[in-house]
Amino acid sequence: ASDSIVSEVRVRDVDGWEALQLYARFVLYAHQSGQSRTLRHRESFSCELGPQEWELFTLSPLATLGEVEWAPLGLTSMLNGGGAITFSELSELGNAVNAQVSLSASGDFAAHCQPQPIAVMVGGLAVPFTWEVGKLHV
Repeated sequence: ASDSIVSEVRVRDVDGWEALQLYARFVLYAHQSGQSRTLRHRESFSCELGPQEWELFTLSPLATLGEVEWAPLGLTSMLNGGGAITFSELSELGNAVNAQVSLSASGDFAAHCQPQPIAVMVGGLAVPFTWEVGKLHV
């Protein structure tokens, strides 16, 4: 007999998920493993945890504009890092697409961002960032 438990994480597990139905896809971020994946409304993610293991998930609506995908995941060093997001928008700016986010705290920020951004600005200044297969870290 295994001491691990298996559970499913679904979009409809979120309180008020009915209001999110205008979004076709979401990004699910696992804080412990740092992994993320996209989910549609009816899809689920299976998670297996052993004794004394835990995982915390953040679910963010995936906004798209043309070929650009954007889903802010929040501050990765906080347990409720998604709660620090006060505003997020994906818009056209001239010939470019601009993703904008406002946070109520500071720290390590992560987002699903596809394709790789040309630049990341904080307070009007360019800052270093890392990007790997759709995941942006600032």
